[in-house]
Amino acid sequence: MSNMFTLEASAKYLALGAMVRYEKWLDGQVVNHGFSGGEANSAVAVANAGRPTVMATAIVEGHPYTPAIGRMLSRVDPASGVHLLCVEPKRFSFDGVTGHNYGRVIYELGTGPVADEAYYQRGAANREAAALLKPGDFDFESLCAQGVRWLHSGGIFACIGAQTYELIIHGMQCVRQAGGYTSFDLNVRTKLARELLRREPREVFAQIMPQVSLLFGNEEDLQTGLGIEGPAVGEKGAQFTKDDFLRMAFEVVGRYPNIQAVVSSVRLVKRREVHLWGAYMLYDRQLYVVEPEEITVVDRVGGGDACGGTLVAALMGGADPDMALKLGVAAGAACAGTWGDMLQTPYARLVKAAGGAAARIER
Repeated sequence: MSNMFTLEASAKYLALGAMVRYEKWLDGQVVNHGFSGGEANSAVAVANAGRPTVMATAIVEGHPYTPAIGRMLSRVDPASGVHLLCVEPKRFSFDGVTGHNYGRVIYELGTGPVADEAYYQRGAANREAAALLKPGDFDFESLCAQGVRWLHSGGIFACIGAQTYELIIHGMQCVRQAGGYTSFDLNVRTKLARELLRREPREVFAQIMPQVSLLFGNEEDLQTGLGIEGPAVGEKGAQFTKDDFLRMAFEVVGRYPNIQAVVSSVRLVKRREVHLWGAYMLYDRQLYVVEPEEITVVDRVGGGDACGGTLVAALMGGADPDMALKLGVAAGAACAGTWGDMLQTPYARLVKAAGGAAARIER
């Protein structure tokens, strides 16, 4: 099947979102910490595939986290010296006492049957700079003139500020007018949206959906974020079948004909450390499936972002939809098998895994 999302090699991917500090705690000790964000995690995955990528985000000058964030958001191809990932900043200030901050997420890790739990310090009330982003903070017309042809953002960023969703809409409109495509990850965090915006996520998302080309969302996201009826969520042994996905995905494209593809990760948690992992995609009204297989999980955060970013990079590069989905699932599994929220596995190794190579050591 032909790939309608294929773009020339120079076309750039733009991620629009927030950077946050995360800490992962187990038994009263920090076992992993760093910086991430759903959009940034996706951007790293796209750059990992060799696609030129830009991260538009809030940068707080004078903050001790900023140098580390700058290093994380810099990727150079060692062979060519080409910058594959760079930052488009909106600058804010911090003087050590007052001013702006980066958001913070704390995870209390579970073991065995006990799930991880997240605690948020986000939004304007916590002086998060990204929560103050608004239309006009980034020159999307100029970015498109410099080659941006794909814009990606997500539901958390859309809901952390009073005008962040309006910024997303404006950026998507500019990229589409330039002949490009857009993607959006629903990744609903209801308690964040209700607390920070005092409104339901679906009220925000309904305004963004008419600008989206490719939508990411699992069964819970589609129900909570778009109000589409689906299977039970959160019950032990609950299944998300291909038939469930098809019914929900066709309802999405029925409501929003501009959406050309819907992707859902499939995750059945057997224990905290063992998941069944796969994905479904409705692409141009045709179903593609990677059946769930058992994977070992070290750190579940970021796997969906690695999957989505790698899938988009593959589509931009001309891969057929079936291979793009396989690459995305391989990237998500690889990310979940390592500490940290960002993909670390080289793209060439993902291509081998997606092609069916056995996970044997190469000597």
